[in-house]
Amino acid sequence: MTSLSLIRSFWVVVKGDITCFILEFHGKGKLSKSINCTFIVLIPKVDSPQRLNDFRSILLVGGMYKKVGRNPR
Repeated sequence: MTSLSLIRSFWVVVKGDITCFILEFHGKGKLSKSINCTFIVLIPKVDSPQRLNDFRSILLVGGMYKKVGRNPR
């Protein structure tokens, strides 16, 4: 699933936050410091993981900076 399809799937939940973020950027011309945040999530690859090798790491990189450059519709 791509990040865009994930946003579409949960649009009802994230609509307000994303809209506020984009409108604030276009109104003030500033990006929030949190725009550069990256989270590392460990997803278990096996039942009852015991070692670090039993997990797959996933980087959740903020993608909002890609959205602010587009014209609001």
